Amino acid sequence: MLGFWQEKGAAEAFEKLLAAVQIKAAVIRDGEEKEIPVEEIVPGDIKVAGVLNAESPLAKRTNSLWMGTSVGSLHRKGN
Repeated sequence: MLGFWQEKGAAEAFEKLLAAVQIKAAVIRDGEEKEIPVEEIVPGDIKVAGVLNAESPLAKRTNSLWMGTSVGSLHRKGN
């Protein structure tokens, strides 16, 4: 019984911690730069503005997010 209560308390603490920590992304939406939670990124949000060379390989297209992509972290220039 003691183990159950300890694990339940740890799970609740973990959930509270996750709720307090939000990962945000810098995007350009509606022509202005905003910081939004990553869960709110939608098609049309721009991460890095600019025109890339048409021959840029997919791995070097830094202003694109592809469907099905798992994002581990987002980096902002200057940080």
